[in-house]
Amino acid sequence: MEKERGFFLIETIALSMLLLSITAFCFTYQRIDQQRIYTEAAVTAYFLAQEQIALVEMQPTEVLRSQTSFSWLGQSSLECNGQKFSLHSMLSPEPNSDSLRRLTVTISWDGAQKKHTKSYQKLIAYDT
Repeated sequence: MEKERGFFLIETIALSMLLLSITAFCFTYQRIDQQRIYTEAAVTAYFLAQEQIALVEMQPTEVLRSQTSFSWLGQSSLECNGQKFSLHSMLSPEPNSDSLRRLTVTISWDGAQKKHTKSYQKLIAYDT
């Protein structure tokens, strides 16, 4: 009696399922890693914006009245946690108020596939 060679149908199906599960795991791992990188950059951007807001709030009243744009410690871009960020701050008058100005901090960075931008706003009060 001659023995059959090759794979049985069950072995082929089991091997296919194993390869499919490995492929799904690799795809899921890649998506999770992309989300982790984006989240790290977004959290860093949030804290950089908070620090910029604090730096602008510490400015004297004369500077808050006269200046409309602030850069990050004299720079328009910075690198933090291996990511390059671009930061822009605008100070605009608030309608119907002489002692309030609206600070808008916009941070952008290049992601894996596109450019990301976040904006944060705060009202700044100063003496009239």
